[in-house]
Amino acid sequence: MSAIKLTALLALSACLAQDPLRSADPPKQEETLAALAGEYYLGDGLGIRCKLLIEPKGHFSYTWRGCVGLIDLNIGAVELVDGHLKLKPERRNQYDRFHGTATDFVPIRWGDRTYLVAHNQMKSFCNAVNRGDEPRKGNIGNFYLRRRPDGQMDSVFGSPAVPKGWQPYLLKKAPRSKAVIDFRRLESAGPN
Repeated sequence: MSAIKLTALLALSACLAQDPLRSADPPKQEETLAALAGEYYLGDGLGIRCKLLIEPKGHFSYTWRGCVGLIDLNIGAVELVDGHLKLKPERRNQYDRFHGTATDFVPIRWGDRTYLVAHNQMKSFCNAVNRGDEPRKGNIGNFYLRRRPDGQMDSVFGSPAVPKGWQPYLLKKAPRSKAVIDFRRLESAGPN
């Protein structure tokens, strides 16, 4: 084989190897702290209005406001470790129904949205998607959602990009109706 043909063949194979459309596994987008930076909201709009601000330089601030004013706050360092966003609060952080925040979050991309789901709430997140509670139409919800600076909601398409181990928990097709039957009420009503 001539040197020219060999050079052309090597150049062509190098181009094909670098083409992401031809590769079996598309390149995985690695999260960075800067890409996850922003203001996130979780709450019911009344007694639970939690904001988590993630700064690109490795700091966070957290506030929980309710109908009686400021309920809890904290600040500290934040880092990305093995795909998890880890908060290191400076103040005591009692995480329960009425205080504190989770400190181990899984970032979930869904279309243009970014959710921060507490590691121990991944199953609940998948169930909320299956029920049709997520994607939500407004800010109110049980999982942190990054807010856009203009206050508008980002578009959602496809399925949420949950970690591989959680993918089997998502239904392939969402249910048609959100109707919930209250069996206790039916039982107490008795037969007609």
